[in-house]
Amino acid sequence: MGEAWGTLCEGTMQVKKTKLRILEEHYETFRVGSDEDIATAITRFTKLLNEIKNLGKNYDQETSVYKFLRGLPKEWDAKKYAIQSAQNLGDYTFDALCGELTVHEFELKDRARLEALSGGTKSSRKDIALKANSSP
Repeated sequence: MGEAWGTLCEGTMQVKKTKLRILEEHYETFRVGSDEDIATAITRFTKLLNEIKNLGKNYDQETSVYKFLRGLPKEWDAKKYAIQSAQNLGDYTFDALCGELTVHEFELKDRARLEALSGGTKSSRKDIALKANSSP
């Protein structure tokens, strides 16, 4: 019976190690989809962190903040660079990052809504000039 228990434990440990390796790969390659809202991306990332933690590995706040920022799509580059240059990422919590990104996304969506209501931005509207003819 002791030998069977040892084999079972080894098998369980192998499954745990394999699952952890796969989750770490997902963490390393984490990306926010360009059509994904920030709340969904945060939930997905947090779930990934929790699954990794449950298998015995922890990532510190700075690493998680940096990893999430790096995974943002190109459209978020301006905000990402602003955060990186204004904050010491070592003192920045993941919760603070999530709050700031959520507010920024809300502001972007509100700006887009206002632009749609007013007929778009000045650069997206086509101005039409009429030419007057001086002869009768």
